[in-house]
Amino acid sequence: MSKLVYSKDLPLGRFKVFDDKPNLQNLVHVHQVHSADFKEYKGEDISSVKADGIIIYSEKISHKNFAIKTADCIPAVIIGNTGVAVIHAGWMGVKDEILIHPTLQKIEPYYCFFGPSIHKESFEVKEDFYQHFPKDEFYSEHNGNLFYDLHGKARKQLTEKFQNIEIVDSNECTFQKDFYNSYRRDKTTQRNWNIFSI
Repeated sequence: MSKLVYSKDLPLGRFKVFDDKPNLQNLVHVHQVHSADFKEYKGEDISSVKADGIIIYSEKISHKNFAIKTADCIPAVIIGNTGVAVIHAGWMGVKDEILIHPTLQKIEPYYCFFGPSIHKESFEVKEDFYQHFPKDEFYSEHNGNLFYDLHGKARKQLTEKFQNIEIVDSNECTFQKDFYNSYRRDKTTQRNWNIFSI
């Protein structure tokens, strides 16, 4: 039985996080693979489609629950004038610029929400991580350990690409709060089901 662990009202809908797959009707999700690919939702079953973002244009929005599965990565909801996107943005996706993918321009983004995910105080990386984000200002060192601010990087990408976009962060760290599933904390195979209900 899944448990609701977070909930917040957003423009156009409500964002909820469950600690396991919830028993909801009209649950829409893709097969996530840490890519920068999107699937445009047109009402069909897309659960076997390999992608990490779903775009829903305004004419297709109606009483659906769009899911993003995470265990430390950023679940992002981007809302635009002509549609909505739900996105799984881990460091690989952010490196490949999934949050500013050309497809997103079609929905004319004006708002982005980051759901519960690992924060910079807990996202420890090794020196070989530099190759993914070279010459980047989002590294910090504490007690000889290296950390990376993925949220900071994501914010910079969004604000540089979409002028005047409003970015709201849940400020919930999946690593620090044990009612969230966190792969970096305990190698769990369980996932947080982040649901945006329209």
